[in-house]
Amino acid sequence: MECPSCNDRIYCDCSTTFPGDPVFKAPGCDKCRCTQQEKLLELETELNDIQIDLIAKIAQHEAARDMLELKLSFLKLPDADASSHLPVVKGDVKLVVNGLETIHAHRFILAAKSKVFYRMFECGMLENKTGVVPIDDASYPVMKAVVKHCYTAEINFTDEVLPEEVLKVAHKYQIPHLRDTCAIELCARMNERNLLDMLRFSKMYDVNLLRVAAAKYFRMHFDPVFSALFESL
Repeated sequence: MECPSCNDRIYCDCSTTFPGDPVFKAPGCDKCRCTQQEKLLELETELNDIQIDLIAKIAQHEAARDMLELKLSFLKLPDADASSHLPVVKGDVKLVVNGLETIHAHRFILAAKSKVFYRMFECGMLENKTGVVPIDDASYPVMKAVVKHCYTAEINFTDEVLPEEVLKVAHKYQIPHLRDTCAIELCARMNERNLLDMLRFSKMYDVNLLRVAAAKYFRMHFDPVFSALFESL
């Protein structure tokens, strides 16, 4: 018989097959088997090289991430109660939330991230003269999270810091990166029961990413969305 790889003639000790016996399959000649083993060794070597390269890249990525986290932690605003043994840097502007609680910050940081704050502090408005910005349409935890985001580009959504509430503030003060972060979080939380709310948010706060995601979700999940809408009537 012939080798299935190179068609060279090979021989075996098998007897003639009869009906019902398993069909003999030529294993290939020694030359082809050696070639296949060499290819397997080459593939194993390449795979090992890829694994080593991947491990090195992961280590580099983790080192870069740790360095970035270290830099961001340097910029974070300390909590007044958590660092009582350290002097609290007051900044040069105060955000007074609902007339009760105060958040200290720096004008140049807020102005760099928010077009509204930039105009507020650069155009001789009352807030620029007094150094006090009244906030009457957001909770203290939400505004604290927004201010920290202006310093660190980070935000932690919780039961007190909901993405839709942060989105409202990001829209009002024109903070694009924070608005996009909220939109991504809302897209991840989208379901058939809150789809209409997502569409409403996308229109109220002019978030195209959320609008497109909601329309796509509606097309792909029409039946459950319709059922949820019918149940809510």
